[in-house]
Amino acid sequence: MKEIVTELSPFVFPFLKGGMAMQGLVHQEMWRVCRDFCRDTQIWKQKLVLNIQADLQDYYFLDLFSDDGKFERIYQILMLSGTSVIPEDTPGVPLSNGIIPSSIYTAGSENTRVALQGADYVINHDENEEIFIHLVNDQAQDISNGLIIIGALLPTQDSLAMPDFMSEYRDALAAGVLASFHKRQGLPCYSLVSAQEQDRLYFKGLAEARMRLNQNVTSQELFVSYNGGW
Repeated sequence: MKEIVTELSPFVFPFLKGGMAMQGLVHQEMWRVCRDFCRDTQIWKQKLVLNIQADLQDYYFLDLFSDDGKFERIYQILMLSGTSVIPEDTPGVPLSNGIIPSSIYTAGSENTRVALQGADYVINHDENEEIFIHLVNDQAQDISNGLIIIGALLPTQDSLAMPDFMSEYRDALAAGVLASFHKRQGLPCYSLVSAQEQDRLYFKGLAEARMRLNQNVTSQELFVSYNGGW
């Protein structure tokens, strides 16, 4: 992980007139730009791998993801049986109550993918507002590493951290920060011409990051034995 402020400061402050006088505000804007970049691209993904236990249908997972990022949405849920056949990435769905269109897959004959029929899982809340995944179909046997949850994460204000691979978009992120301040009338750095150029660089980086959505980019794979394992 990299610190957002440390990573972006050399590419922001030298090009931001009066920037050092509003250092705290600039640091806050760095975090906001990184957060929005991750939200708009879903580029920061983390794969959580759980053991499925026989006769256990409810799986809590939010606290199992990295403390450096805030879990923002489910990108994909997979259930594996027999072989590790992982389908192509599907668009992320917001974390919410109710039945989510099925994106759980199980291995079929001759190593092919077969989508389970109907609503195969439900995202729900318990009485304490804790979010969990409920598997509609009870499993008859334990399945090691059987449930995979791929989540999209956002940087948090507490950690102010971003995954190492986001350094590739450092110029775009810095441009997003500069564009924000160049648009603010009354500041020494105000310049609509500069803002337009910085916006162009930011959105170019945003487009490049979106192209990586189908490359299954993850910051980390976490293998967890659910409820202490079995």
